[in-house]
Amino acid sequence: MSLRPPQSNLNAVLRVGHGTGTPAEQILGILNMDPEVLFTVRGMLRLLQMCQVGRRMSDFLKCTDKDAWMSLYEKADARIQATGFMRSLEFRRVLMSFAEAKRVSVSMDDHAAAVYFKKLLTKHILYFALFDPVAFGLPSDGVVFNMMWFESQIRTFLGRSNGSLTNIVKMIELDLNRVRRNGDFPPVPADFFVSAIRLVAEVTDMDGFRRFYQKGRGRLTELENYILQKPFY
Repeated sequence: MSLRPPQSNLNAVLRVGHGTGTPAEQILGILNMDPEVLFTVRGMLRLLQMCQVGRRMSDFLKCTDKDAWMSLYEKADARIQATGFMRSLEFRRVLMSFAEAKRVSVSMDDHAAAVYFKKLLTKHILYFALFDPVAFGLPSDGVVFNMMWFESQIRTFLGRSNGSLTNIVKMIELDLNRVRRNGDFPPVPADFFVSAIRLVAEVTDMDGFRRFYQKGRGRLTELENYILQKPFY
């Protein structure tokens, strides 16, 4: 996933917003590797945006550090365990446990392992934003960008043969406008939404009834390409 912002310089990243959860507060949480900040759509996008600023900043933030990403994913997995046995079984249908991920990564070099755990953590954050945004409480910064509306739109698109591409993009822009009225929100790369589409499709496939009625399934690539016409939202 490419996350280079349209203006990738430190001044742009540090631009101060308004209200609670300003970029400066977000960055402080990121520098402290605070899960309360990082385990949100906004916090994760902010971190990945900062990782693109330059090599020194990337090294400082441990953007390609295997141990840092493994530690974060271990903490993410631990909070799933804390939800109880039955709920964790539901989540683990889609989200790999830390123990299993660690076994898979044994044969990888450090760089590949860092990329692997970063991808798993991004999927973890995206899953809860789409399907259960209040599972662990509301974001501490008060900015709720939960994407449940997006999940609903994609399910509707999957169920129709004539789903509207433009309506989905309009929904993306409307909700981003909503959260940006309350403070600064990092640019969202188009392929973030493509990842969300694929995750919704993956979860839908687990339901045999819904899978049978996916009239729009053949148009998912068309939707992805339409969203990718614009690099950021």
